[in-house]
Amino acid sequence: MKTERKERTKKILLVEDESVVASDIKNTLERRGYAVPSILIRGEEVLKEVEEHLPDLVVMDIKLKGNMDGIQASRKIQKNLDIPIVYLTALGDEKTYQKAQKTEPFGYIYKPVEEKDLVATVETALSEHKLRKRLRESEKKYRSLFEMSKDAIYITSKEGKIIDVNQAFLDLFGYTWDQIKNINVREHYHNPEEREKFRREIEGKGFVKDYPVKLKQSDGSIRDCLITATVREDKTGRILGYQGMIRDVTEQKKAQQELKESEEKYKALFEYSNDAVFLLSPYGEQMRVNQKAADLLGYTREELRGKSFKDLIVPSEYQDAEKKRKELREKKSLASYERTVRKKDGTLIPVEVNVSLICDSEGKPLFIQSIVRNVSEKKKAEEKIKKSLEEKEALLKEIHHRVKNNMQIIYSLLNIHSRRVKDEESLRILRESQNRIRSMALIHEKLYKSKDLGHINFAYYVQSLITHLYHTFNLSPSRVRLKTDVEEVNLDIHTAIPCALLLNELVSNVLQHAFPEGRKGELTVQMKKEKEENVFLMVADNGVGIPQDMDVENPDSFGLKLIQDLVTQLKGKIQFERHQGTTVKVRFGGGSK
Repeated sequence: MKTERKERTKKILLVEDESVVASDIKNTLERRGYAVPSILIRGEEVLKEVEEHLPDLVVMDIKLKGNMDGIQASRKIQKNLDIPIVYLTALGDEKTYQKAQKTEPFGYIYKPVEEKDLVATVETALSEHKLRKRLRESEKKYRSLFEMSKDAIYITSKEGKIIDVNQAFLDLFGYTWDQIKNINVREHYHNPEEREKFRREIEGKGFVKDYPVKLKQSDGSIRDCLITATVREDKTGRILGYQGMIRDVTEQKKAQQELKESEEKYKALFEYSNDAVFLLSPYGEQMRVNQKAADLLGYTREELRGKSFKDLIVPSEYQDAEKKRKELREKKSLASYERTVRKKDGTLIPVEVNVSLICDSEGKPLFIQSIVRNVSEKKKAEEKIKKSLEEKEALLKEIHHRVKNNMQIIYSLLNIHSRRVKDEESLRILRESQNRIRSMALIHEKLYKSKDLGHINFAYYVQSLITHLYHTFNLSPSRVRLKTDVEEVNLDIHTAIPCALLLNELVSNVLQHAFPEGRKGELTVQMKKEKEENVFLMVADNGVGIPQDMDVENPDSFGLKLIQDLVTQLKGKIQFERHQGTTVKVRFGGGSK
C-alpha cells in the first residue's frame, strides 16, 4: 500500500523591526502551518540567517533599523541564493517602489496587515517561485545539453538559413555567432549534389542517421562529417526545416593555427585593455601584467613580476583574499568585489576586482586572470550623492514612515490582545485599552513636534505624558504623589517611540494597580544617561507591589508581555524589585550626546 509523502513544513524568515507587528505576523503564519524560525530587525543580520536556515520565503520590511534597508538586504540574498522575497511596507512614495521593483520581489504586503492579504501573498509567492524554479531547471537542462554537447548541433530552415547552433558547430566551421547568422548551410557542402541527395532522403524518411557528407569550413578546407538529423514540421505536417548533429570525423589539421590566432586575439585584448589585468599562477604569484596594471600601482612591469597579489593589498584583507582564492578553485569565477590596494608610494586606492580561473581542456588550472578597475572617483561621487540625499530626504521620509508604523502598532496591539479574550470581563478590559491608544497618540504628537527630527530630548515629554496618565486614570496628585528626576537624554527616532511606550506602560501599571481602594502613595520616575551612551530608566512605587507568585520573567499578563517585548526591541535589560512596593529598572543603549 502506497503512503502519501508528507509535505515539508515551509519555513518563512521574518524581518520586521517593530516587535509587536512581527509577533502578530509570526502568530498568523504559524497558525496557518508555516514555520517562522527567526525574527530579525536589522538588514545586516539577514544574509547570515538566510544561509543558516535556508527558508522557503523571506518576508521583509523595506525600512529597517541600521545601515541596511530591506532593498539592500534583498540584493545580498539574491547574489548567492534563490529565495523569494516579499516586502512588508508602509511606504507609498514612487521612488522607493521603483527601487524595490528592481529586486524583482514576489509581492508586497501593505501595512496595516490583514490576515487574508498576508496569507494570500505568501501562498502566491511560494507557488510562483516553485513554478519559476521548475521552468528554469527545464530550460537549463535543455540548454546544457545543447551547449555542452561535443557534437555540433544546428537548427535550420528548409532553405538552409541558420536559426540556432551551439558552440561546437561554430568551432567546427570556424565562425563566430555574428558571422554564422548570415551563412547558408548549402554553401558548405563540398559537392552541391550531396545537399540535394541529403534533402530527398531526410524528407522521404523524416530522419537520417550518420549520413556521410563532406563539408567545407570557413577557410575552405574539407571536413569528413556524419550527420544525424530529423525534419521540423508544423501541425499540418508541412516541413519547416531540419535539426540535427554533425560529428567531425577528420583530423584537426588546423588546431595549431586556430590556437595561434586565439592567442593573438587574447594578447591584443590583454595589452590594450582599459583596465589593469593581472595574470597569476593558481597559487597567487604574479606571472604577467599589462601596462595599465603597472600605471595603476606606480611600478614598472618588471618590478611587478614575481610579486603576489597579497603583496599589493592591505593586511586587513589578507584573510578574505585567501578565502576568495579557495572559493575561486570551486566556482572558476567570482562576481565583482572590492579591494584596497597599495601603490608603490604607499597611497591606498579602492579597486573593483573580477577574477576568473583559466583551465585547460581537462579542467586543470592554468592561471588566474584578475581584471582590476580604479573606483576612487566613483566612490567620491557615491559618497557625495549619498550625503546630499540623506540631508534632503531623511527627515521627511522618517516622519512619513514612523506615522504609518504607529498606526500599525495600534492595530496590532488590539489584534494580538483580542485573541486572548475569553469572556465579557476580558472584553471590558480590552475596551479600556483605548486609554493606551490615547496615551500613544499624545506621545506620537509630541515626538514629531520636535525641531530636531533626528534626535529628541526625552526629558521634555516625560512630564506631559505622566500628567496625561493621571488625568486618564482620574487620579489626584494629592493621593499619589509624583517625584521625577529626569535628565536631558537625547534619543534617536528609532529608540524614542519604544521608550515612550515602555514608560507609558510602566506608569499606567502603577496608577491602575499599585494603589487600590483609595490608598495613597508615591510614584517615582528617574531617567538619566550612563557611560557609553547607555540610558537608565526607573519607575518605582510604594504601593501593594507585584504578587510574589507572579513570574515577571515569563508573564501571562498582556501588560507585562508588552513590557518585555519593548525592552527586547530596545535591546535592553529589565530588573524587577519587590520591596516596599515595586521598582522597575531598565537599561538600554541609544542615548546620544
